[in-house]
Amino acid sequence: MPNLIETQQRSYREFLWRDNNPWDRPIKDLKGELARQIFEWINEKTLTKNATNPRTRRIVFPKGTVITRSLFRALEELPVAAIGTSDSDKVLPRMIDDYNKPGLQQAFESVFPIKGKDGSVLNFVDYTLGRPKYGIAECVDRGMTYAAPLRVKVQLEIRSTADDESEAELHEVREEDIYLGEMPLITPKGTFIINGAERVVVSQLHRSPGPVFGIDTHPSGRRLVTSSIIPNRGAWLEFESDLNYVLSVTIDRRKKFTATTVMRAFGLTSDEDILSHFCEFEEVKVTSKTPKSKLIGKPLAADVIDEQTGEILAQHGQLIDDAIFADLQSSHSGLVKIVTSDPLWFQALHNTLQRDTSKDTDAAQIEIYQQLRPGEPPHLKNAQAHIENMFLKPRRYDLSRVGRYRMNRKLGLNVPLEEVTLTTHDLVGVIKYMLRLLRGDQNAQPDDIDHLGNRRVRTIGGSSKTRFVKLTRMERTIKEKMGLLDIENLMPRNLVNSKPIVSVINEFFGRSQLSQFLDQINPLAELTHKRRLSALGPGGLNRERAGFEVRDVHHTHYGRICPIETPEGPNIGLISSLSTYARINDVGFIETPYRRVEDGTVTNDILFLEALDEDVCVIAQANVAVDQNNHFTDDLVSVRSRGEFTKEPPAEVDYMDVAPMQLVSISATLVPFLEHDDANRALMGSNMQRQAVPLLKTEAPIIGTGVERKAAQDSGIVVRARRPGKVVRVTADRIEVKPEIRGKEQWWDWDEYDFSSSQASDFLDGIDVYRLSKFLRSNQNTTVNQKPVVQVGDRVEIGDVLADGPATDHGELALGKNVLVAFMSWEGFNFEDAILISERVSREHIFTSVHIEEAKTEARDTKLGEEEITRDIPNVGEEGLKNLDEQGIIRIGAPVKPGDILVGKISPKGKIQTSNVEKLLRAIFGKRAEDVRDISLRASPGTYGTVVDVKVFSRKVRGGSSSRQEEEQTINRLNRERDSLRARLNQQWEHAIREFIKDEELQGDLAHPETGGILLKSGTALNESSLKNPGYPAGGCRDPCRKGKRPGAPQSPVPPPPRRNRSGIRQADRLHQNRRQPAAGCHQDGQGLYRQEKETLCGRQDGRTPRKQRCRLPHAPHGRHAPPGGWNSCRYRPQSPGCAIPHECGPDSRNPPWVGIENPRQADRVSRFRWSQRARNPGRNAAGGSGRPCGQLHRRG
Repeated sequence: MPNLIETQQRSYREFLWRDNNPWDRPIKDLKGELARQIFEWINEKTLTKNATNPRTRRIVFPKGTVITRSLFRALEELPVAAIGTSDSDKVLPRMIDDYNKPGLQQAFESVFPIKGKDGSVLNFVDYTLGRPKYGIAECVDRGMTYAAPLRVKVQLEIRSTADDESEAELHEVREEDIYLGEMPLITPKGTFIINGAERVVVSQLHRSPGPVFGIDTHPSGRRLVTSSIIPNRGAWLEFESDLNYVLSVTIDRRKKFTATTVMRAFGLTSDEDILSHFCEFEEVKVTSKTPKSKLIGKPLAADVIDEQTGEILAQHGQLIDDAIFADLQSSHSGLVKIVTSDPLWFQALHNTLQRDTSKDTDAAQIEIYQQLRPGEPPHLKNAQAHIENMFLKPRRYDLSRVGRYRMNRKLGLNVPLEEVTLTTHDLVGVIKYMLRLLRGDQNAQPDDIDHLGNRRVRTIGGSSKTRFVKLTRMERTIKEKMGLLDIENLMPRNLVNSKPIVSVINEFFGRSQLSQFLDQINPLAELTHKRRLSALGPGGLNRERAGFEVRDVHHTHYGRICPIETPEGPNIGLISSLSTYARINDVGFIETPYRRVEDGTVTNDILFLEALDEDVCVIAQANVAVDQNNHFTDDLVSVRSRGEFTKEPPAEVDYMDVAPMQLVSISATLVPFLEHDDANRALMGSNMQRQAVPLLKTEAPIIGTGVERKAAQDSGIVVRARRPGKVVRVTADRIEVKPEIRGKEQWWDWDEYDFSSSQASDFLDGIDVYRLSKFLRSNQNTTVNQKPVVQVGDRVEIGDVLADGPATDHGELALGKNVLVAFMSWEGFNFEDAILISERVSREHIFTSVHIEEAKTEARDTKLGEEEITRDIPNVGEEGLKNLDEQGIIRIGAPVKPGDILVGKISPKGKIQTSNVEKLLRAIFGKRAEDVRDISLRASPGTYGTVVDVKVFSRKVRGGSSSRQEEEQTINRLNRERDSLRARLNQQWEHAIREFIKDEELQGDLAHPETGGILLKSGTALNESSLKNPGYPAGGCRDPCRKGKRPGAPQSPVPPPPRRNRSGIRQADRLHQNRRQPAAGCHQDGQGLYRQEKETLCGRQDGRTPRKQRCRLPHAPHGRHAPPGGWNSCRYRPQSPGCAIPHECGPDSRNPPWVGIENPRQADRVSRFRWSQRARNPGRNAAGGSGRPCGQLHRRG
């Protein structure tokens, strides 16, 4: 079974092309003919190059290669391309399909380039989408939109003014990136976060662009044929025939013209040109020996004129009867031009030409222009420009790729799919099909507007593109600015305004009829909402005017649209759901899978068929009996063809259903024994499952259909393993899995990983962390709470369920309980529709559910003064304030009953006349003596529960102490996380290098980068011991105090930022103020760091040899003053050649300054203070007690 929400996600991602570099997006303007020329040129160059140099490697494009901008640019840069195609003719159709995928690129290209009156041109280059500023959870928390910044790159070409555009000289090109707003992104669950609310864009089922034909019967019995060319954008063309077989065309439902007038305007000038596209002619010499049967009943294609008298013997269009035939034999000795094709075709065209007043293209265009623009002078150029703008420019008239696809398929044309404007072939093909319908051709059938071959699905990407194409206001504004602003100082940012883009985005995602509040009552409701199809919305139907036919079930719905699941109200039949196995193809038509049948044998080949393809096939049901070799066992098989159910022999069967449940939607599939239900009750059951509230204790159904697990997993409510591995830690809100690295699986999909501060460190540790949602509120106030279902030590594979969500039980959908039900009467208590339940159901909370209600309040500035959130509420005792914190907000975990104060809030009362005593009290006590009223937020009646979360949002006050402290805390936290992340990344890198060179041998000596001493000799095996303790350079100081850290010692963590006191002064600066400067010759750190962080004073200068001693640097375990190499990096060492004092950097075990201090932060503060005292007077801690500093500074190891 396919992924149930894959269509929605793929559609929007193809619209954005966010995961692709701008140069890797498909080329839109690469036409099919140009592509053929490119490939022919490439093949030509390949043959030439291979002939001259056989060693040239031939690069072959695989089938389905997409020519992107970067690839095309690389091909252009090759002097002689040694590139070929495996099958150019087969590659091109797929390549063209990729070019025409709906995308934001095409939406912008439909508006640009924009030309100004002064010759300047604003071109669109490409667009980029950055990373979202906030994550999904943070957007929901803050009430923001989950979106990425959209930036476009445009070029302004400054040209000289000239009458001919081709002669205008290019002076300058100004390129700039412009920010156009935030583009909403789709979440992995197929939803959008708009202003903190989870929304879904419903797919729209609407009439497909292209030709539509219909037949009506006049009371006289004569057929009347109608047809329409419906574009995706532009004017409609509606054709019709009357009782006299005159064909007429109505343009944009305004004015009616003859069909030949419209064809003349498109280039068919004379009558002969028009007739030659529809009829076949033959010239016959009439003599006395000419058989009568050859001419009788044939229409004349031209006038017959007596050569001697000039008299017209017969006019063109007349049918030759006996009298005309006799006249031709007696008076005419020349050739007679007759029509050999269907006389009805010629008669219809002849009658139409008789009504046509225009005789050439210019006259036809002026006639159309006069009718459509009656108040303007009929100039030929204006008429040509008007018709060109109306039908021949993609910006004004767009059949779309779908319309062109249907036009070619219906009329048998071969026009390229990227040709989206109207052509002469389209007009001729439509009129030919109408004449076939008039004639009663069995192969020509009228269209059923409810047939799914004439209705397509506009997915999220298509709907978004439709909104972006309508950016004519931005184009108009840019043109106005080009004419008003000074071109010399003009930049692209002065022309492009982001407000139209922002308004389009906000209108579509926030207020469109297709953007709906996500139904989150249970996982099934959420999944069904994402797979919903709506015939309503912009450009769709209206529920008040929709008839019974459009609401009814059609035979093409089989396997594509569920015939059961639909609302019961006024939207019945207008809102439906996709069937279980249905999918939407690239052009928007719904497909369903079938198994191929060959010579009565069912194969395992799966094909997806459209409704039009299915009309010519004979399809067997999925439960037809077959033997072990997949041969039909019955002589006659139950099949369906064109909506009719019959029985056919196995040899006549073309396809077979894949499963019985492909007929219905995922909601109806969950109903056991659905085939035994009444259709109306099945509809009610499918809809009512979506209303089930998640229970406190979930339980999977004992009797199910096998789809419960798939429905729960694809809904996105359960947590699934991304990589195989072993569970190493499980808590209530967190699951950690140690992944197994299998080849390339060790490389993570960085786009899917959320590199928030809470997960980055876990990622670097090689742990997959799954954070669970705890007691979150859904859109319908139900509880979203995920619970682990795995234990430490369990092994998981990709896709295994790690945690259950609401209404799921071990990865299966669990909407109810397995209770014992009896259909019987019990002393009349369950009369009619009454239900009698056991008391144990209520006592044991079998059907108990938990809901989360959200209460909000705001403190505003009123005319009487500022409202204040406080705990000091008038006339409220301590009993009512016991659950409030010091700010007046209820604490998390507090029980709540009706009337309890949730947030204490007071508001000043109006000014009243006060006495002198009251004035004195207010002067003494200030605000505490003011008269205020209680406007606290209280629990509503009937509310019983527990507070699970509290969020406080305040406006940032510039310069406020609280905001400044919050900023400092945030900066410090981010710095610590960055440093920790950097350190762990270094460790990972070092570990990877060690693993890479492990068990290898050195090919040469390994020298120290500074001293040049040999660390490891050539041929040394690189193992743990050699990498951990390499040799020291010969003659060098082994003491870390002179040569830095010992090679191979563990890396130190990046030091955190210096700590500051309340006044903002760094602790290091405060300690440095009274420090004694070192004596001459003392070692000075080249990095300029503070001495108390990197150096220590030890030893004496009185000439006597000091005894071995410890430096008194106080080290806190894993704290700020730990040695860079760690606790084990320093040891007692003998006196080295460069150092006169034997010493060791280690903890002062004799007098640890932090002894007796419980608070670690206080301990760190006291440690540094005591060390600063020792630094000022180090002599009292040295041997001999002379009190004089030695002046020798030693760097600690």
